[in-house]
Amino acid sequence: MDKEKFYSEIDKIVLEIVKKHPDFYFLMKKRNEIHPLDIMMALGRLHRSRKISSTMYRKVMKSAKDKGKVVLENDNLLPVPHLLDYDWRFDNQGIERMISLINKNCKRDNKVIAFVGTPSLFKRCFSRGDIKNTYILIDKNADKHINYITRCSQNFLYFKCDIMNCQMTDIRADIVIMDPPWYLNYNKLFFEFANSLLTIGGKIICVLPPKYTRKNIEEELESLKQYIGDLGIITEHYFRNIVSYSTPPFERNVLKANGIYCLPKGWRTGDVLIARKVNETRVNIKPIIIEESQWEEISIGSVRYKLKTNQNLEVKSADLAIEKIYINDIYPSVKRSMSINEKKINIWTSGNRVFYCNNIPLLYYVLLEYSTRYRHYGLDICKKIEESFNIKLSEQQKENIIKSLKLVEKINKKEQLEYGKWRELS
Repeated sequence: MDKEKFYSEIDKIVLEIVKKHPDFYFLMKKRNEIHPLDIMMALGRLHRSRKISSTMYRKVMKSAKDKGKVVLENDNLLPVPHLLDYDWRFDNQGIERMISLINKNCKRDNKVIAFVGTPSLFKRCFSRGDIKNTYILIDKNADKHINYITRCSQNFLYFKCDIMNCQMTDIRADIVIMDPPWYLNYNKLFFEFANSLLTIGGKIICVLPPKYTRKNIEEELESLKQYIGDLGIITEHYFRNIVSYSTPPFERNVLKANGIYCLPKGWRTGDVLIARKVNETRVNIKPIIIEESQWEEISIGSVRYKLKTNQNLEVKSADLAIEKIYINDIYPSVKRSMSINEKKINIWTSGNRVFYCNNIPLLYYVLLEYSTRYRHYGLDICKKIEESFNIKLSEQQKENIIKSLKLVEKINKKEQLEYGKWRELS
């Protein structure tokens, strides 16, 4: 679908609803496959083209700021999601819908069920105490997601594994459940990985982006179906908008930064594709390779900081400064390619705040020290730096280091408050 037709379809949908219900909350709830920012832009286009009056436009935009219309969402007692992990979690209704699909496609006992990037579903199966099957979590942050496992169990296993460069051919799964990042190359990569795990006759239950996520979703879906066919996998069912998500803190901040405070229950939904492996790969397929920047993570309480390191953390300078990129510090979207400033970003928080630092190795050291005892942290960091790296700091360098640390403290305090009940996990 071309760009003009894509926006035209969204405008037509929004116009039809807003004439009967001039309320942003209702728009989000009624058309949950359209992102709120796309709804907002559609309203702007409709106003400029005089298809809705200025009075109606102001009324709808005012309703978007209604802070009273915010659903209390489930956090699954897992670490705070981070945008760089493409981490959206199913809400309670979404979890139950996915569990129902698993049950319908796994009617016998003694099956191996692999959860690829779906830790909340793995946790729900664990909490049910099911010992009839074997459950395996495969996730790049698996070690952060399994604190709730208080006893050893041969039926519940986990592997810390980044799908980008993970080979796990020793696992033979009967069902693979996965929720890849909503981009075609990632979808192909996850199916390639799932195919390496599946036995013949095994099934994949995969969440995919709905039609109005962006203009070329339908074409991407056709390309994906052709690709998985070449893997020896056939599509059995495709369900639209049937699984719902909680809104992670990083996305809440993006919406608030754009004047959207109302949050209907389950406003974000995903499609589900169910497929079955009928034979091994039928043709020679070039492996999917996705190159991403290297990010190191440090958690301070429940706030997760990711620093772009390029694998080099050798401290060569004592100069330290953190620069603002946006006035409110919030990255303006949940789509990584939306900003020309992204290449400059080398600090990214779980609240979607982004910055540029001139000395990532030194900042990494400072945050690492701070993270171990941040509740009782003094201003002796400069002394520690001098001792650790055998250098003498100038007064200006000390001042800049303390200034950077105070900024981190400010960010931490603000984001812990924003996370609400997430902060209890620290």
